[in-house]
Amino acid sequence: MLHNMSLSANGVPQARLYGRRRTHGLTLLQLRCFQEYSPEAVQARIADVFEQKVFLGVYLEIGFGNGEHLLEQAMTHPRAAFIGAEPFENGFVQAHQRAACLPNLFLYKGDVRSLLPLLPSASLDGVYMLFPDPWPKRRHQKRRLMDSSFLEALTVLLKSGGEMRFATDQLEYAAEVIRLIEASPNWSWKAQEPRASYDSASQLCNGTAKTLKVFSEHAFSLARPLSWPITRYERKAWRCGRICCYLSAIYKT
Repeated sequence: MLHNMSLSANGVPQARLYGRRRTHGLTLLQLRCFQEYSPEAVQARIADVFEQKVFLGVYLEIGFGNGEHLLEQAMTHPRAAFIGAEPFENGFVQAHQRAACLPNLFLYKGDVRSLLPLLPSASLDGVYMLFPDPWPKRRHQKRRLMDSSFLEALTVLLKSGGEMRFATDQLEYAAEVIRLIEASPNWSWKAQEPRASYDSASQLCNGTAKTLKVFSEHAFSLARPLSWPITRYERKAWRCGRICCYLSAIYKT
C-alpha cells in the first residue's frame, strides 16, 4: 500500500513529491507538449499498450531523467513496449522531443506513484529504477522512493520471472534495497558478471558493519552490465569519483 497518498479530482492517487519539478524556464513550444499528456490521454494510451497485445513485453522506467536509458532500450527492442515516468519537467520535454518517432515508447509526466494504479496486475516484464534521488542526509532518507511499501506495489505489477534493476552511487542506499529484497521469499538475485567480491564491499564501505553485512558477491556488481544503457547521472557519479552499484533481482510468485 502506498503512503502519503491523496486523490486528485479524477480519482488518481497523488503522492507528496519532494524536490524541484523544474530548474529553468521552458519555451512555449515545450509547454505545449504537456497538453498531450493530460491524465485522460495518458490513461487511454497506457490502456492501449495492454489491450493491443502486439508488444513482446512491457517495461517500466521510474524516473527516466532526460531519457537516455529509456530511449536506447526502446530503439534496441522495437517489439517491446516501454513506459517511462518522470516528474522533472525539463528532462521530460527533452525525452518527449526525441521520442516522437518511437511508437513503442509511452511517457508519463508526473510521480510514478500516481501511474502505478493505472497499470494492470502482473503486467510488467521488468522495472528499471536507475540512480533515483538518494536523499543522502539522514533526516531526508524517509523521502526515498524505494521502501517496503513501494516494493510491494511493484511486485503486484510484475509478472512471475519479471526483473527489477536498481542502480545507485550511494552504497548505503544499495544496502537498504538489498535488505528489502532479501526479506522477501519471492525475490532472488540474478547473477551478474563480473560480480563484486565481499572484500570489494568491505573496502567501499570502509568497514561499516551495518552496510557491509548485507552485501554478498551474488547481490551486486560494480561494473555496469552491458545491457544497461548508460545515463547522464551515472556519468556524473563517475566524474565525481563515486562508485556505482548495480542490483538485479527476479520476482517469482
